[in-house]
Amino acid sequence: MNPGFYDYCQAFFERIDFQPNVIPEPPDHHIMLGLIAEGRGIALIPASLRNVRRQGVVFRALKDGALSMGIAVAYSERNQSPVLRPFLKLVRTSTPTSIGHGFCRQRNMRVAD
Repeated sequence: MNPGFYDYCQAFFERIDFQPNVIPEPPDHHIMLGLIAEGRGIALIPASLRNVRRQGVVFRALKDGALSMGIAVAYSERNQSPVLRPFLKLVRTSTPTSIGHGFCRQRNMRVAD
C-alpha cells in the first residue's frame, strides 16, 4: 500500500534488467504466504513477517543496501508534545539499518514464472 516503494522497486528492477510477472497484491499477508508456499511466486516483505511461520516458506534477508528506501519523520511545527523532542533526538542519533521493507505489502506482489 506504498506506491512510492512500489515505484522504487520497479526502478531497481529496471536497472538490473529484471522483469517480474505481476499479480495483484493479496489483501492479507497470510494469503500471500500461502501463495508463496504453493510455489506461485516470491515477495519482498517486511522483516517482521519472518516471525510468521508458514510451512513451505523460506525467508532470506537481503544484503544490506541491496534494496532499501529511507523514511522521514513528519510533524507539525506547532507540535508541543513533551515526547516529540526526545523522540527526534533518538531518531537523529540512531544508526540506520536495513529492515527489509515489504514489497508484498505494496501495490502488487512479485511473482516468478
